[in-house]
Amino acid sequence: MKIILRNILKFLFGRIKRKLFDLFVYARWYRKNNNKICEKYNIFVESKDFSMQGVVQIDKNYKSFSEHIYNNYVVPIEAGNNPSNKIYTNANQENKNVDIQAFLTLNDPEIQNFLFDERLVALLKTYYGSDYYLRENPLLQKITPTEENILAYRYHTDRFHQVSLMLFLSDVTENDTHMEYLCGSHKRNIFEVIHITPDDCEMQVNNFEKKLLTGIKGDAYLFDSIGIHRAKYILGKMRNVVFFNFTPGHNLYSYKDSKIILSEQSEESNILLRESSSTCFVNEAKPSLTYF
Repeated sequence: MKIILRNILKFLFGRIKRKLFDLFVYARWYRKNNNKICEKYNIFVESKDFSMQGVVQIDKNYKSFSEHIYNNYVVPIEAGNNPSNKIYTNANQENKNVDIQAFLTLNDPEIQNFLFDERLVALLKTYYGSDYYLRENPLLQKITPTEENILAYRYHTDRFHQVSLMLFLSDVTENDTHMEYLCGSHKRNIFEVIHITPDDCEMQVNNFEKKLLTGIKGDAYLFDSIGIHRAKYILGKMRNVVFFNFTPGHNLYSYKDSKIILSEQSEESNILLRESSSTCFVNEAKPSLTYF
């Protein structure tokens, strides 16, 4: 009887602790309508769509950067050449549909320049209304489904107020493996459950407009990962992308690089140099990976 009671109290305490932390993050997060930034970078439409829908395609194509990632990371990995200072291949690859899943170094000047891209920085700052931080190293993912995988078809939510950027390394159509996002499902109030179970997500599919995240090589999407989404696997059809995950300061992980060397100083360097913030909650544990 004591063991049962202890387990019940442990479960309740865990749920209460999780809820209090979510409320803390919710209370300190405030989306500001920064008209000056929107006007300077002409992102009024993108900023509004991102705020209302939880997902937006950036009005800029990053083809040259996409080709850089493909030529310097995808090609070497496929050839069996993984330089230890550039590619960290200890990412979870238990999913049999994954061809490549690896963390990329942050000491690549091209990756740093992309992270400091003015349009990207402006969109993230207007969405968060504050500074933000890169959660972990960029994640390269190439998937070519070869078997039915029910988990890949299930709608789900991820981290609270984590914004993910997905960059296409090749063209993605609705006939290829692609991502679906339920527009507006990212909105929560203080009385709603923040982390929704996959079963509850499935029940809400018809309540929102579905957006297919497709495009050409170099296109990029930003999406609030607390919104309901899923990877729709098309058997035999590839999707080749790289993910960058951002948060306003919570749920951070230690970088794979032992030291970050900035190629150039930027006023946005806090994206990579977290020491500038006293509100960073760094998690040393191995991150759990979700297949978007």
